Amino acid sequence: MKHYHLILLMLIGLPYGAAFSQNSHVEIGKNLIYRSPVKPKGTDKYLYSTYYYQARNVYNLKGFIIGDADYDIVSLKFNPAGSSFAVLSQKKLKFSVQILDAWHKQELHRFTGLTSPTAIAYTYDSRHFYVADARLLNMYETKNYTLTAQYPL
Repeated sequence: MKHYHLILLMLIGLPYGAAFSQNSHVEIGKNLIYRSPVKPKGTDKYLYSTYYYQARNVYNLKGFIIGDADYDIVSLKFNPAGSSFAVLSQKKLKFSVQILDAWHKQELHRFTGLTSPTAIAYTYDSRHFYVADARLLNMYETKNYTLTAQYPL
């Protein structure tokens, strides 16, 4: 007899439970969609963040400008240590390679004496920074960005 009461109770309560589950929903009070103010020209990543550039500016995913280059950015590379990033920028026949602070929006180093840089890169351990320039590959130490070696291309 107890089994019949339990089955009857479940059958009566089933429509109410189904109606409750259809009308219930969870609302998120915070909008986590970040709309970009500009269309990205290129990107680079560091850990779980992605950064992008357009014209002379570098942006984080929230759309905040975290750095400015001299000219239009051609390449962006984040230091694997996360403290800085490098930008290669160009305007017609003028080139610039800069190291910018990732947190304080200031320039840490500017490379001089480059004729026509085409590519930039950090090593996986962030100890060295490479700039491909004309027919040479220049290797710099990242502590003070001194030229340590040159390799022909």
